[in-house]
Amino acid sequence: MTVLSQAPSAEQSAEQLLEQHFDTAFAAPDGLKKLRELILTLAMQGKLVEQDPSDPPASELLKEIEQEKRRLVAAGQIKAPKPLLPIEADEVPYEVPQGWAWVRLGDIADSQAGFSFKSNKFNESGGGLPLIRIRDVGQPFTGTFYDGEYKEDFIVTEGEYLISMDGEFRVATWKYGKALLNQRVSRLSFYSDNVEQSLVARILQVRLTAVQGTKSYTTVDHLSGGQILAALIPLPPLPEQRRIVARIEQLMARCDELEALRNAQQQKRLDVHTAALSDLLGADTPEAFAQAWQFVAQHFGDLYSAPQNVAELRKAVLQLAVMGKLVPQDPADPPARELLREIEAEKRRLVAAGKIKAPKPLPPVKPEERPYEVPHGWEWVRLGTLINFTNGFAFKSNLFQESGVGVVKIGDISDGQVTKARMDFIDESYMSEVDDKFLVNVGDMLIAMSGATTGKLGINSLTEKLVMNQRVGKIEPVKTEKTYLFHYLSTQIQKNLDISSGSAIPNLSTEQINEMLTPLPPLPEQRRIVTKIDELMRLCDDLSAQLSAQTGTQSALLSSLMAAVTPASPTPERRPTLGRSAALREPAEPAASTQPKRRGRPAKAGSIPTATSEADAIRQLNELKFQRAEGTRQEGLFD
Repeated sequence: MTVLSQAPSAEQSAEQLLEQHFDTAFAAPDGLKKLRELILTLAMQGKLVEQDPSDPPASELLKEIEQEKRRLVAAGQIKAPKPLLPIEADEVPYEVPQGWAWVRLGDIADSQAGFSFKSNKFNESGGGLPLIRIRDVGQPFTGTFYDGEYKEDFIVTEGEYLISMDGEFRVATWKYGKALLNQRVSRLSFYSDNVEQSLVARILQVRLTAVQGTKSYTTVDHLSGGQILAALIPLPPLPEQRRIVARIEQLMARCDELEALRNAQQQKRLDVHTAALSDLLGADTPEAFAQAWQFVAQHFGDLYSAPQNVAELRKAVLQLAVMGKLVPQDPADPPARELLREIEAEKRRLVAAGKIKAPKPLPPVKPEERPYEVPHGWEWVRLGTLINFTNGFAFKSNLFQESGVGVVKIGDISDGQVTKARMDFIDESYMSEVDDKFLVNVGDMLIAMSGATTGKLGINSLTEKLVMNQRVGKIEPVKTEKTYLFHYLSTQIQKNLDISSGSAIPNLSTEQINEMLTPLPPLPEQRRIVTKIDELMRLCDDLSAQLSAQTGTQSALLSSLMAAVTPASPTPERRPTLGRSAALREPAEPAASTQPKRRGRPAKAGSIPTATSEADAIRQLNELKFQRAEGTRQEGLFD
């Protein structure tokens, strides 16, 4: 990322600023999108290429277009267009360079609305002609055809410019051959070939995007043909239009190259990270593990400069923990088999006291079932050996209300906790019919047993009185670290979902939960594992926070750069009414200014939201003094 080590001069052109901070835009998450927008905005302001005093002014071009328009009307090739509103001073969002002119789109082009073709003639089998619907403008053709009668007026040919008039306003060329223009799609027909149509279309897209959703301009994201024709367009002289188009194409090609490069770098980072974690998890000797970890440690900054890699690191930490690779084993720890004898004795005591039912015998763990070898002193066991499991109660939904005793449903288990955002409740009076085993206390571990959330876990931290609904299970460890089991079961969520997906709605049975294979370390090691996991998860939290802060830094710097070289958002044009067109008026002379001269006219007062002038905005940009954050620019391993 470029660091502003010294203040850029007020005389720097917008293009120089763009070149200087190009990699900043590239690094920001939405940098390339903003960069493309910036290129078009600079083009609209006359800041992308130099003006040439020898170019004939836009006013001369407009006279030629007007003459061509009259000729077409006289020849009966087009209808006489309706008069347009004059352009008032308060409509103009910024001043344009000498020789340019603000015009309404209707001064240089007509907007033809599509036809309401009968839907009973629609088909998707290719019969008739392709029908251009709103969703097809600027996007892949969705495959609707029309096999009925039509007028030639509504035939669209490849290369013509279209506008989607509902939902998201899009301006794009049609790329799929001869087709029909459906309702709520408009076609742009230019009066003269002496206009760079691609430039006008790009500018119109920027203008329409700026007013998207502005209710004073549109009604529920709806455009009329009149509103399209009334859109304000900054029109350069024709030679400058051609220079602008060439420069836009050059810069957009560079954006495409940078996007491809960034995608390749991101994919390489993901591939290397996946391979590194695979080596860690698959290491079968201490030497192999040490070598794999050395690679991760050596390239830590590169590997974990992507948020998705931090998420994968969290998973890897848990997986290493339950494989016995996260903390060293201590020969002084009593082995897990002794812990199993204590658990069995405790369960017999609880059964004798009437606190739990006698558990059903579980099948022994066969050697071929073990997914991997665990360290000496560990044991592979069935989960039911370590816990007491309770299913929820089938509360009747007609008893649910907005207050009372909370009923925990599978949807209330999210992100490792129990939430009450959408919780239903039952009246306290109903609790006399509910066994205490269905109560959910603080610290209880619950599991979702059906639906898309099957296998998800939550530890309850709510202090309100709660009960379990059906398809929610409660896992009560016996003489085993609850948090260790929670972490292990968190690694099994996808596996549990796979196991439960045999029916239309995924379901986990009590039997499947109790028979789940579980690696059991000695109790002291369980506690060391939990402590280490907590420590490493805090590291992951710090990494995520740093990446988030870095992203904010990049975005703020990009926004400041754009504020320095672009005016404020355009004021939406007024709704069109009948009136005199003033589009052919000569552009007003600029008022006297004490600001330093620069290419193009100075922005109107107040048009730069964060500064009083471009120079002031640049100084503010420098004063931010953002420090380079690790991973901002892909270096070393991923260059």
